[in-house]
Amino acid sequence: MKTKLAKKWDQYQEFIIDQMKQLDVPGVAIGLIKGDEFLSTGVGVSNVDTPESVNESTIFQIGSITKTFTGIAMMRLIEEGKADLDTKVISILPKFRVADPETSANVTIKHLLTHSAGWTGDFFIDTGIDEDAPRKFVDRMVELEQITPLGAMHSYSNSSFCLLGYIIETITDKSFPQVVNEYILEPLEMNQSCFAHDMRAELNIATGHLNRGDKMVPLELPPVPRAALAGGGLLSNVTDMFKYAHFQLNGDTHNGKHCINDGNRQQMQIPSGVFTPVGQNMGLTWHMRAVGGKDIRFHGGRTPGFNAFFFFSPQDHLAMVLLTNAENGRSLIDLAWNRALKNFLDLDIPEHKPMPVSKETMAEICGRYDLARVCYTDIDIENGTLEAKTTFTGGLPGDVPPPPPFRLAEIDDDQLMSLDGENKGQVFDVIRDESGSIKWLWSGGRLHKRIDH
Repeated sequence: MKTKLAKKWDQYQEFIIDQMKQLDVPGVAIGLIKGDEFLSTGVGVSNVDTPESVNESTIFQIGSITKTFTGIAMMRLIEEGKADLDTKVISILPKFRVADPETSANVTIKHLLTHSAGWTGDFFIDTGIDEDAPRKFVDRMVELEQITPLGAMHSYSNSSFCLLGYIIETITDKSFPQVVNEYILEPLEMNQSCFAHDMRAELNIATGHLNRGDKMVPLELPPVPRAALAGGGLLSNVTDMFKYAHFQLNGDTHNGKHCINDGNRQQMQIPSGVFTPVGQNMGLTWHMRAVGGKDIRFHGGRTPGFNAFFFFSPQDHLAMVLLTNAENGRSLIDLAWNRALKNFLDLDIPEHKPMPVSKETMAEICGRYDLARVCYTDIDIENGTLEAKTTFTGGLPGDVPPPPPFRLAEIDDDQLMSLDGENKGQVFDVIRDESGSIKWLWSGGRLHKRIDH
């Protein structure tokens, strides 16, 4: 006889399958832990051209969820007395520099783990595959201008985690994948998780997909660059992420091997005192969301053609992983995790209700918004609605085209939402300066600076 949770899971699977069809997502793998129950399923195919069914063992790129593993590796080194959260980067890398001298001299490990260093966060350069690639990347960081003052706020920073990867290699005199294997994957028996260069032929590895026109197109890209592994290079599956979830909830390993001590695990999960521009707190690598008295920890992952999501509620002993092999898997994940909070934690998550944007608001918001070194987005009035068009300015891996133009609607004061395509459901918060003028758009954890149209 099925448990109450299993019956809810059946309903949830039906919801996922329905949304997959509507959004044209080729494959999804999901897993849920609640208390002593483990539930999982795979739906769809790993590649539309050579269809193999997705299951709990299918390997997906998990993108930036890797950053939480990087944080664990750093906390293990702190546990071993080789650094601490207030250690300045220059005490480990004396030649380290970004464009701002004061930031270069004072940035700490904590700034990196909380995305609060303030410099340009997305710096997608490929410095090769040899063991010197991370150092070459860090040398190039001298080009990175300061976007916000050091420690002022959280703004998502891939470059900070590339730097952390190199710091970990410098302290240990080992490659970053070696450290992650020894400190995390082996103790947790995550035997199928790996970095791209370790992939084994017998694994069922999903291919990423882009939606181009009315067709899902498999996306063959080179692996994540060597210097960026600490920011988003890990591949995993539901089976292994169950083991990761068990560790995050309980702090122990199945085989008695040591990962990090319980104090450090819990420290990563509590508020760090660093906030986003819209008032959300940050842990050490973990994002936080307070909903209906529940404290949710989460991290997403996005690489070209893949979207992944992992969240957990320590007080409810609940964790969930969602893995997709489509660029528009992001829209599915937004719907799926809100539905999961409702189904499995009995939380009433109000749905965003798009409203027409007034002419006055349209006129004020229209303009160009720049995400340094990645793209700019032009917002204009088209056929009586706000329309956003993104133009990449370089640095993304492979020949990834920008998304098609998408419409924006208002969902609250100074809050917009995308209505179309792979960005459907994405929220854009308007951030104003002291005079009330629009200074930034905040979306995807990043600040997009208002510049002249």
